[in-house]
Amino acid sequence: GRDFQLNHAYASPGTYQVLTAVENSEGRDFSEVEIHVISLSPTVGVVVGSTVAEGVDLSATITITDPSARIDLTGDDWTYFADWGDGSSEQFSPSVNNSTTATAILTHSFDDPDDFDFEVRVTDADGDESTPTSDTIAVTNVIPTIDEINITASLGEGDFTVVSASASDPGKDRLTYLWNFDDGSPVQQGAVIKHAFPDDADYDVTLTVIDEN
Repeated sequence: GRDFQLNHAYASPGTYQVLTAVENSEGRDFSEVEIHVISLSPTVGVVVGSTVAEGVDLSATITITDPSARIDLTGDDWTYFADWGDGSSEQFSPSVNNSTTATAILTHSFDDPDDFDFEVRVTDADGDESTPTSDTIAVTNVIPTIDEINITASLGEGDFTVVSASASDPGKDRLTYLWNFDDGSPVQQGAVIKHAFPDDADYDVTLTVIDEN
């Protein structure tokens, strides 16, 4: 006898009847085998930075692989879901596809410093869900920036003046403005302050801006 080996890959799960036939000068013989093809879940790979400052865009590259070679970019049969761990999530569609592998690049910025678990899940047309793939992202705090200070450089003792300032924070934190007027008075809080100096002298006014972190 002679042995033969044939290789074939099924694109879809299901039950298939395989018919083989052997023929020689004396006749022909047939054999039938039933093959059950099971569905496999897609696999997901994530490449994302482990550290980023608050308010700065972070990119994540997601690679999706499916052995059935039936990745659907339209999203009608497949679902692609990303959870950034900070309360925001999104559905997405891969941007590059060669039937077995798809790639997507997602961008996100975090408003607050903390450690966040970024997770991606993909469900294929057969309803099989990938094992959730996650990475931890450490978001660091950024100190606020004082953009402008408005203050009168010269005035009489006892005369009230209004000082004001504006500051910004990339993480959208709530900001606290603290004024030290260098005249023995208590530190005052607020972006706009009305103040009078008790005596004639030179004073070094100090503004400190603190974010909520």
